[in-house]
Amino acid sequence: MEHIALEKIPHKRIRSFIQTQLNNDVQSVKDLEVSFRRGDSIEEFNKHERTYFAQHKIDDVWNCYIKTGPNKVFKDKLVSFALMLSKQNEQEVLYKEGAFLKAEVSFRRGDSIEEFNKHERTYFAQHKIDDVWNCYIKTGPNKVFKDKLVSFALMLSKQNEQEVLYKEGAFLKAEIGQVYFMNLSILRGLIQIAVSYEITEINPAKKIIDFAYIKGGKSIGFQRISFVEVQVNLTQIKHTTHYKSNSKFRDRYMYPYFHTKVLEEYHLSMIGSMTAALAV
Repeated sequence: MEHIALEKIPHKRIRSFIQTQLNNDVQSVKDLEVSFRRGDSIEEFNKHERTYFAQHKIDDVWNCYIKTGPNKVFKDKLVSFALMLSKQNEQEVLYKEGAFLKAEVSFRRGDSIEEFNKHERTYFAQHKIDDVWNCYIKTGPNKVFKDKLVSFALMLSKQNEQEVLYKEGAFLKAEIGQVYFMNLSILRGLIQIAVSYEITEINPAKKIIDFAYIKGGKSIGFQRISFVEVQVNLTQIKHTTHYKSNSKFRDRYMYPYFHTKVLEEYHLSMIGSMTAALAV
């Protein structure tokens, strides 16, 4: 059950229940036991029964009940859906709302960057451009963002609703439509900022990766990582960010400083792991 993303469950008591199960070494959903099994006596049980009618064919009614998710039905003040797990498939997890599928990026191709601030940093990797590109495409954010400043939380996909990446999951490759959730911890943890962005473009020919902030965060805008071959074993990695928020002070003083630290952590970690992998 450790694959459950507790931060996606809005109900404090449900989160507490799952954490209690984990603390009691209930590692699998299969270890959860039902309170009544077929064949048990109902002699001492109370009974409650109600009947309803639907003016539709029985097959249509049946299919509706089978195929409609509880997260679409139980969302009232009285009863709200929290989580669904499966004993048949432990990787199957249904949360309250697939909000990430409806989440909109804050910047789209063709939008004007005239009112955006610009931040740019350049790094160099002493490796062939194809090796550098493959490393950035195939290295999971959960392997890179695990420091005190930035920690990876979750990755979801707009292309594949079943694709979920947690802190310890196996990452295949970066793809358009993947949405990343990070936690930025600054001033020794006094300030915690949730950051989310979506990969909007991957161009292997031009060696470009674009991603945009999701609406609703502190900042809006987009970022681009571009790779240029300087010589056979030297690749330039340029990270360009166009950003703005509702605070000029934050945009001028805070964002550039902390964004630079995030980029240093990300790119130097990438280059370091790449160097170690290629040396084997």
